[in-house]
Amino acid sequence: MVVKVIIPNALILRISEMRKPAIIAIEGYGGSGKTSLADTIKQRFKSVAVVPIDDFILKDRVFESWADAFDRKRLEDQILKPFSKGASIHYQKLLWDSNTLSDSIALPATDILIVEGISSYHPDIALLRHENLDGHTH
Repeated sequence: MVVKVIIPNALILRISEMRKPAIIAIEGYGGSGKTSLADTIKQRFKSVAVVPIDDFILKDRVFESWADAFDRKRLEDQILKPFSKGASIHYQKLLWDSNTLSDSIALPATDILIVEGISSYHPDIALLRHENLDGHTH
């Protein structure tokens, strides 16, 4: 099924005006359209990488505490720190069936990094200065 997401002009303008490099975190309930929105933004802008927070799940903790179910340290080391330095990103994602990490996945250096998924806007991963799409600096 193909989902068409229409991005309001105000949001396109806001993303265009963000200081680069910029992180956009897209968070919401399961099935709310986070991935579709991220993919639409990626298609609209030239220099965008999308990283699903699901790639950083700690499978053995998923049913204990959702807040602790993600390897935020690995997200920081493999994604956020290299991005903040303008470097290309090399990371490993969870292979759900084997509960192991994949071989290295390479992403080119980009102007915009989208981290999408439940808990993607957790305060612990707000390592870098970034702006909400509502204009507030955090």
